[in-house]
Amino acid sequence: MLFALVTPVVAQDSPREAWKTFVKSHGPDWTVQWKAATGTPAAIYGTGLDLPGRADTLEEARRRALATLENYSVLLGRGPSKFVESISGEMNNVWSFVYDQTFADLIVIGGRADVRVHKNGGISLFGSECYSIPANFNVRPQLTAAQARAIAFADRGVKMPQLRAPGQDRLVIWTDQTAGTPMPVRLAWEIDVQHLSTNTAGKNYIDAQNGKVLSWRNDYHECNFGCSAPGAPEPAPLESSVPVLEVEYGLPMYGPMAANVIGTVKMWANTGLRPTDPLKLIPVENVLVSVQGGNRGYTDTTGAFNISHTGNTPVTILIEFKGKYVADTQPQQGTKLRLTPTVTPGVPASIVIYNPTVNLHDFGQSTGYWGTDNINQWVRGLMGVLPTRIDAIICKTSLNRTCNAHYSNYTINFYHKGGNCNMTCYSTVINHEWGHGIDAAYGGISQTDGLSEGWGDILAILETNQPLVGEAFFTNGNSIRTALNTRTYPAGGGVHQQGQTWMGWAWDVRENLRKRLGSGGVTLTNRIIVPTLRANARNQPDAVREVFIADDDDNNLNNGTPNYNDLETACLKRKLPYPKRKLCGYDATFATYGAGCRTAGQGCKLLFSQNWQQKQNNATTTANQIAIMEFNRPVANICAVDFYTKSRSGNVTVTVGIAKLSPTTGKPDKLLTSGTVTVGTTAKTYQAKMPTLKVNKSDIFLIVFDNADKLVLSTVSTGNQTYHYARNGNNWSELQSNIRWQYRIHNDAGAQVPALTNTGLPSHGKSFSVDLGFAPSSRAAALLVGASKAKWGALNLPLDLTSAGAPGCSVLAAGHVVMAFLTSGTGTGSVSFPVPAESKLCNLKMYFQYLVFDPTANKLGVVLSNGGEGSIGN
Repeated sequence: MLFALVTPVVAQDSPREAWKTFVKSHGPDWTVQWKAATGTPAAIYGTGLDLPGRADTLEEARRRALATLENYSVLLGRGPSKFVESISGEMNNVWSFVYDQTFADLIVIGGRADVRVHKNGGISLFGSECYSIPANFNVRPQLTAAQARAIAFADRGVKMPQLRAPGQDRLVIWTDQTAGTPMPVRLAWEIDVQHLSTNTAGKNYIDAQNGKVLSWRNDYHECNFGCSAPGAPEPAPLESSVPVLEVEYGLPMYGPMAANVIGTVKMWANTGLRPTDPLKLIPVENVLVSVQGGNRGYTDTTGAFNISHTGNTPVTILIEFKGKYVADTQPQQGTKLRLTPTVTPGVPASIVIYNPTVNLHDFGQSTGYWGTDNINQWVRGLMGVLPTRIDAIICKTSLNRTCNAHYSNYTINFYHKGGNCNMTCYSTVINHEWGHGIDAAYGGISQTDGLSEGWGDILAILETNQPLVGEAFFTNGNSIRTALNTRTYPAGGGVHQQGQTWMGWAWDVRENLRKRLGSGGVTLTNRIIVPTLRANARNQPDAVREVFIADDDDNNLNNGTPNYNDLETACLKRKLPYPKRKLCGYDATFATYGAGCRTAGQGCKLLFSQNWQQKQNNATTTANQIAIMEFNRPVANICAVDFYTKSRSGNVTVTVGIAKLSPTTGKPDKLLTSGTVTVGTTAKTYQAKMPTLKVNKSDIFLIVFDNADKLVLSTVSTGNQTYHYARNGNNWSELQSNIRWQYRIHNDAGAQVPALTNTGLPSHGKSFSVDLGFAPSSRAAALLVGASKAKWGALNLPLDLTSAGAPGCSVLAAGHVVMAFLTSGTGTGSVSFPVPAESKLCNLKMYFQYLVFDPTANKLGVVLSNGGEGSIGN
């Protein structure tokens, strides 16, 4: 039986009530994402719905998807609507199904349902964005399509064309998809508005009952590659080159009887990453070759054609830049390629299009055809059969504009060279524009978060195996965008800026997998990212989730995926939400408890070194003071500063002090503490001691020292460049960063309490550390790790050590494991703990405390930190 695969949900009054029933039946370990505008669960995933048998074929997966939609129709809010399959296909380990919501055979704009069927037979995800439609909703319009068309074009301020292709406008059901609560639906005319001379292309939605303009959907996607206006000045048109360099014939392969029309086609085109790369002679793949009055066929990967023919007299063949995956290549300047050579059946013809010095208008055509065919084949290799609409894409080249490219209605458009930009029809730019087309073919372009721009960039970088989009787009050699950007989600700005987080995330995943798996990681990246185009995600977090689903190997997202850590690392870097691993019903926690006891005074000891090499350049300056900026250091009590230097002549005494930045001038303020040091003519370490000054972690402070041409500067030629100011007279310079300063800072910690803290949480499959600070420097220490804070063998905890000679000190954690180490020169330490991704460890509690040997602190000679309590979880 078709619907015997899943447990039906008993009919309820609403999706929310049905959800309660679902949780009772399947447990609480699920994530649900509710769609505010529909009141339905847009995505439900977690442990997955386990079903018997496998789903190794699309048909079996479709059967399971339909069963899920039927059995959970109330939960999905289907009501009197229907779900009609619009997209289906393979996404690595799963089958993806996207359904359009329809009512009375009309499409509901934005209404959809989703099911992801794992090949192991289970349901990885299902959900819907289904708008509530009354069963008696009126679908008879008061306005005709012609009336709505006039309103739609007038609203955009453009002239309506005289002729219209059939099927461009349609009656639909519309509602506000951005609303925070479900809104009433409207019967509407979807009017296709195209007026490309004013960059207008899209859909206008007109209320079919009262003629009100409801919304505009832009389908004209300028890809923000430049800034010139349409019709920007450019060089005079070039003369067209002779398109055929040669047509050669070899010896007949057949006798004088009937023979096929055979041969090869090659062309000169730019297959490089830059528009200025030299042209290469390459086979023309998948191009259509037609015999006049006879048959036709396509070239293969070597450019060869073999067309069935019944005669042996010479025939005329037609070759244009049209093929299996390119409907047409249309130059807007120059001469369109149209070859009609005469060939003899049975005699292989060798046809070469253009030459190495062909002009821009011509090699723009050959490059445009090659690039469009190439990206189609690359994506097809990852996804199999693509929507037929993308195979009929048109490539327009040499538009009389500069510094941009755009996509509209399955046409990709590239601009001519001019201004400060090269011609734009080349590799990554072609991939980007074609990316909009494939995005549209899989359900429509979403620019929420700049998602479609990100998709275009992803195809550009993954197909070319490098991170730049539009390399050398500008005549000065500069590029447009890079996946090595630092943008995080949500990026803000326009859609092209927003899309860079999605593009950057994909490249981060590629690099994570490549570093771990080598070239296989690159292949895996392409396999788990590109096919998720079929999921038709609406925003970046949903797109990320689909990649996790494609990577999953067992239908259960709660236990992670085979490459979870690589995907998660990229998500954390880009701050993109993702399906977090959940091995149990508890979240990981860590908290401190109790109090430690004081150390003895530590004296003035080394805290930090910058470029300390004990050698120096021979640099000097006449500035009377230098202020070296220091920031982002731990809390310190500065007591001394070291320089490796010498005097210019004789012994000189200089003042060294600490200052902060003035909040008003942004320049060094008065000294807060200072000391002096006498520097001789021998290069060595000189230390200036000063009254202790406490500096907080958030403070920005400066080391200020006298100079006035007295010293050879304490600088080196390698290391970190350090910000500094120079003072001449009464005025400080602007901030400078071109010098590598060499110095050391000392800290007088005094008596302090060792502090136990943590970095990270004890989460399944991750590592966290238990950290120590404010301890005596370079001392033996140990971390106590135990399963209890109440008992340690026969001892009750906490255990007061006053009677043992350590007043104020207590043992707070059992030492079932003792981990010994030596504290750092600054009195710190850290122990890292990897946590296995095993559900049996769920909610396991661990207790920690540091013990440090300090012979002068008390009779027992030890001090202890506060305690820490960790609990393993998600």
